Amino acid sequence: MNRRTFIAAAGTALGSTIATTTAANTAPAQSSYEVEFDNCTHAVLRGTFTDSDIVYANTGWYDDTGLYGNTLLEHGFEFGPDADNDIPTPFEGEIHINVGRIADLTATENTISLVVPGAQDDAVITSLTTDPDDYMQVAPTHSNPHAEECLSAAEDETDPAEFEVSVLETNTPIEGGEYLEVTASVENRGGKSEEQDVSLIVGHNPQQVDSQTVSLDSMTGTTITLGYTTPPVKHTQEFPVYVESEDTGARQNVRVAGVGK
Repeated sequence: MNRRTFIAAAGTALGSTIATTTAANTAPAQSSYEVEFDNCTHAVLRGTFTDSDIVYANTGWYDDTGLYGNTLLEHGFEFGPDADNDIPTPFEGEIHINVGRIADLTATENTISLVVPGAQDDAVITSLTTDPDDYMQVAPTHSNPHAEECLSAAEDETDPAEFEVSVLETNTPIEGGEYLEVTASVENRGGKSEEQDVSLIVGHNPQQVDSQTVSLDSMTGTTITLGYTTPPVKHTQEFPVYVESEDTGARQNVRVAGVGK
């Protein structure tokens, strides 16, 4: 079972369609709190926490190449005299967990803030581990019901841009010395917005004669016209023209009539 399947299965088992979950720890009986996931990157626990209670956040993300990564039990804290913090117990209030750039743990009388560093800008809080038994098994206690949707959106964004080019028409036949126009369709079939140079290349010994910078959002397109002034050839010539993006290209043959002198 891969990491993402593990997270998805845990979410299903814990009722991933419910955004608010209540839980009673098996530690001291007076420990009682509820868990709420607001969105992809924020969770809050409200209630009373005593010695031996734990709070750990688990995250997941997709990198720029589309590979999935995660953290399990790497960021969190525990309550009690043996804990490496100055949080007094029992603690009654709210614990806010957010994804940020730098790990941090701060506490006031009734509010604790835990910042979990995201390995990617779109890192998601996939679950929380608050049960010591789950901690020993490296398992989630409460799954974020938004996690699958958030991860799917992040995965879609890692799909790179792909500019697909096709030649629609030219203004040929023309005479040598006249301006050759090539109209092309450019569509971004990928999952990311991007800017690319689209070039016009002509001849049996290809030479670039024109280019245009095109910026497109994912799954959008545009039409552009490229061109150049042809040389005043003596004899009629037929040669290929290419329109190329960084990803694809299209070819069409054109005819330029000789001017006879």
